Amino acid sequence: MELLPIERFWSVPDDARIDEPYFVANVYRMAETYDADRMRLTRLPDPVFGSRFDYGGGTRTEDLIVRPGAQGDAHFWRDVFTDTFFCDDVFRAAVEGVAPGTYTFKATTPNTG
Repeated sequence: MELLPIERFWSVPDDARIDEPYFVANVYRMAETYDADRMRLTRLPDPVFGSRFDYGGGTRTEDLIVRPGAQGDAHFWRDVFTDTFFCDDVFRAAVEGVAPGTYTFKATTPNTG
């Protein structure tokens, strides 16, 4: 992962400069996190990348099938099909330690059934 500082950041709704430091996270690590053989992924048109996969916005979290151990030794990664971000408890604790209450995390459980 690479953090890139944004020198000048503008709030469109407030029509004002944001003076707090902002960063963009460039996440290189990707893994086949969702089990595409066991759940429905839909190919959607994407104006930038041509197409991408999605699991459907109405999908319940418990219906998502995550491959156990897909991330290997990574603490933060993206799913190769959907670009969904995932992290482990180590990364979550680090983020909550430096920015408490800033981010929301949802638990996933590997579905081996």
